[in-house]
Amino acid sequence: MKTRIKDRGRFLASNGACVWIIEASMEMRSTFFDNRALYTHTSRKSVSILHPNLPDTKRYWLKMASKSFAECKAIVFDLMGTCCDWQTGIVRSMQNLPVNEQLQPKDYPNLALEWRAGFFQEIHHRFEQGLPQEDIDVTHRRVLDRILRKRMVDSVWDDAVRQQLVTAWHDQVAWPDAIPALERLRRKYFVVVLANGTTRLQLDIAKSSGLPFHMLFSSQLLGLTKPDLAIYRKAADLMGLRPEECIMVAAHAYDLRAATQVGMKTVYIRRNTEDVGEDFDEIEQSVDVYFDGRDGSRECGLARLAEILNVRNNGYDMA
Repeated sequence: MKTRIKDRGRFLASNGACVWIIEASMEMRSTFFDNRALYTHTSRKSVSILHPNLPDTKRYWLKMASKSFAECKAIVFDLMGTCCDWQTGIVRSMQNLPVNEQLQPKDYPNLALEWRAGFFQEIHHRFEQGLPQEDIDVTHRRVLDRILRKRMVDSVWDDAVRQQLVTAWHDQVAWPDAIPALERLRRKYFVVVLANGTTRLQLDIAKSSGLPFHMLFSSQLLGLTKPDLAIYRKAADLMGLRPEECIMVAAHAYDLRAATQVGMKTVYIRRNTEDVGEDFDEIEQSVDVYFDGRDGSRECGLARLAEILNVRNNGYDMA
């Protein structure tokens, strides 16, 4: 069957399944691929391949998917939240503390989320005000102190305990999909970190999580802070690449909005702990690729990205 189509280079995820979106003319109100694989969104003027795992559609889907990133040589990852499940480590550290009547274990997950949100508010404020960078441990401690005062439980944890919790940010576990995907991707691409924080923090996280990155670019090392457009350009330049040859992967919309402005391809990985309160429909429309990474399996999130980009590993040679 012949149809007039034009690829848009955009992917969506529906219940974790990768979907390739292609433009179509409005008159294509019903389209079939072997009577199974296509359906038409007339409101978006698009046709979606729904079942990439079907034997007669998978190779076509992979080939079309690879076109959007054909020139890319590096994948640039955000670290905490995108590749690491920071909340599990922080909550576990809180649970290891002596029980206090003023702050119950059931409160710990929300406390951790509030701590994380407060950290983002701090770094964005400093960036917008043009303030110099500070050690992320200092930021985390200040935010924790403020939250405990706000919750009127300021006497719960003494200085030593609070410092222990701040240090817990250096010890994180990888999301289940992260390490297997990175092992595949690093065979074909430079896989690097670009994240706000200190180099020591990134080294500790890489060591504790086992994430196999080729290089760690911290905001401390580059002397810039995300979402400054210059930091994305500098990371690409240090790899000897143009921004257009890089893919930025993050679970934070602000990060990808900036990366888009310098010409990087963008991949959004949705995680339960990140971008709370964001409009995910808007995010889905603004990025090149959107994957759901919330089911806790090895097959979601970054695994879907590896399926598209490292197709040789799946037995499909698209070189």
